[in-house]
Amino acid sequence: MKMLPRIIVNLVTEMNRKNFVTQLFRCLFFASALILSLMSILALIAVHAVLLGCSQCRFSLSPMGINNYISAFEPYKALFAGTIATIVAYYGLRRFQIAVDQNSDKLKQDRFIEWQTVLGGYYKLVEKNDKFMIRSFIKLRFALFNKLFEINFKIKGQNNLKEIFDEIFKGYPSSFEEQNKKYMDSGVKLSNVNHSYSFESFETLFLSCVDYIYDGGLAELEKLYLTAINSERKTDNVSSQ
Repeated sequence: MKMLPRIIVNLVTEMNRKNFVTQLFRCLFFASALILSLMSILALIAVHAVLLGCSQCRFSLSPMGINNYISAFEPYKALFAGTIATIVAYYGLRRFQIAVDQNSDKLKQDRFIEWQTVLGGYYKLVEKNDKFMIRSFIKLRFALFNKLFEINFKIKGQNNLKEIFDEIFKGYPSSFEEQNKKYMDSGVKLSNVNHSYSFESFETLFLSCVDYIYDGGLAELEKLYLTAINSERKTDNVSSQ
């Protein structure tokens, strides 16, 4: 695949790392804002308790009364200023996180559209014998894309490959084989366990979905595929009769 999709995936991955830091700061700011807000409420209660208990501090709408009322908050001005600043910072981080999430979703959606287009181009290569496989890939495309997206579309080891195969495809190979046109045209003959009519098509579509697969990965993929196929399937392998 082209270099651009890889750049997009790397960018989204980096943004996800930054999202963790942003989430951490959001939690810290939320906790700080909550504590400061509670302290500010207590300060307001204390100020008004003092004003109510002071006969000379009665509030009035005169300039002197308003000045006395405002002056009563003077000891707590740093607390109130800190509370307001922290709340503003918290909501600023929330707005930033929303913008980052929207941008990340847009990049992922763009990557999906390009990935799906590439995969769709390979359907023509297998549609003659494996129409059912194509329908299944269309059905599974979202789950497969999300799984591959997590690993940057690079299968670097056997664990990666087995996890993807077991999670996405394990229940399908026997159906792929039985719905393969060559298989259905072969007659009722016992199979060779090391042969599959449908694997070549599966390999073609699977490889179109990834950017990289480790050395020996294709052999392991075939092994997983053959193991998953029902051992009682019928093919045209006459030697197995």
